[in-house]
Amino acid sequence: MPSPALRLPPHHLLACPKCGANSDTGLAAAEQRCTVCGSEFFDLAGMPCWFAVGKLQKTYWDSLLGLVMNAAAVNTTLGAEQLDTLDLLPSVRACIERDIAANQTITQALLDLLTQAGLIAAVHPGFAQ
Repeated sequence: MPSPALRLPPHHLLACPKCGANSDTGLAAAEQRCTVCGSEFFDLAGMPCWFAVGKLQKTYWDSLLGLVMNAAAVNTTLGAEQLDTLDLLPSVRACIERDIAANQTITQALLDLLTQAGLIAAVHPGFAQ
């Protein structure tokens, strides 16, 4: 799915969140970068995301999504192990199976939504736990 067009407000209203440069003094809004301080920005689903830390913010969000996906995979594995190793009452087994299915459905919906916006589920070393 191609990214939607970048939606910027009028350029005279914009300023670099790090150094304050504007379109007259070095902010290249259409390129999402500041020539004064060197900051580079990004967008998600066409929405500009300009932070003083620049693209590091997206790296952080990518990492959070990656950590959530990892935790969801661990939860699914633990649930499957419980089903395989324990002598369970049918009602308990059904409950665990519903929990596993719900976890997978919610996790996939979250992943689909955020990857369509432009995030990548990837834990970057600087943000790994």
